[in-house]
Amino acid sequence: MKKILTCVFAILMMAALTVTVFADPGSFVSSPSGISAPELVEYENSDKDCTAKIVICSYANRDSLSADRKAALEAAYNSIVNADDLSGLTSEIEKLAKKLQIETGVLAVSDLFDISYADCEAHEEHGTFTITLKPHMLDNFAGLLHYKNSQWVLVEHAEVSEDGVHLTFEEDELSPFAIVVHDGTAVLDEDGFPWWLLILVVVVVGGAVTFVVYDKKKKV
Repeated sequence: MKKILTCVFAILMMAALTVTVFADPGSFVSSPSGISAPELVEYENSDKDCTAKIVICSYANRDSLSADRKAALEAAYNSIVNADDLSGLTSEIEKLAKKLQIETGVLAVSDLFDISYADCEAHEEHGTFTITLKPHMLDNFAGLLHYKNSQWVLVEHAEVSEDGVHLTFEEDELSPFAIVVHDGTAVLDEDGFPWWLLILVVVVVGGAVTFVVYDKKKKV
């Protein structure tokens, strides 16, 4: 019986640690220095005379950027790393978490990259860009952050395709962007109680009790 209880507690500890590891303060899901930029699927500009071409640069390839864009991307990275919680980046994160009924501590950045444009000779002022990307990870997508004028803002209209592969959004300015996701297990009810954990406890303990009863009957 002691061995069974030990296994039960071990399983629960592993579940708790899974959430904790994901939700480290100011964390990235994975290092932005070890992945390539999201794939550009398509884009268009509301100004039909605009000939700009979209360029996406990963954090790993930031040395290819101009000095000012590289500095902005590094500043964006440092702000994420040094934040105790992603809610420290902007008050909009708290509003987002409340809308999704999750704690801000389970939010993390899955990707950080710079978006710019090139080859536009028609004019300096551009319309709104509608961009579709294929990022590395969109599981449990929470929102898209945009780092502009040294501040993070939440992109209002960022939508994931039905198949969960593509991310489409609109912006009239281009600079660093960060994809925010959550761990998928911390959805809360109105009282803020993590029912997923209670269900896990009931299932594991119930299974252990059933095994003990069956084992005793088998021995008898």
